[in-house]
Amino acid sequence: MSCLLVYWHLSGGRSHTPLLLINHSHWRKYRALTTVRNLLDFLRKYSYVFLFLLLELASMALLFRFNSYQGSVWYTAANAAVARVNGWYYGFFSYLNLESVNRGLTEENIRLQRESNALREAL
Repeated sequence: MSCLLVYWHLSGGRSHTPLLLINHSHWRKYRALTTVRNLLDFLRKYSYVFLFLLLELASMALLFRFNSYQGSVWYTAANAAVARVNGWYYGFFSYLNLESVNRGLTEENIRLQRESNALREAL
């Protein structure tokens, strides 16, 4: 079984003292715990920002739900945004459909070229 030495950097990285000796299965658990710890530290650090955003969402929900004018303005704007996104979506997939259109135009071009050659020979 192989082991890892975990070093603790002291005094600006000049002296390295070994902190602990662990195997790989414990190292995975250690990394998972540090990842969770980093996530919790991040949430704790920005907890007021998250609280602010939550309260903003709650206030907007109450505003648009219980005031008909603001609700109608919101729904109109939301419908316009959804219509714009839907237009982009339709345009993207119609662009992807150009392969079949190109194939049809190529076949028609070949047919017209043959017809033109036949008429030239007839003259």
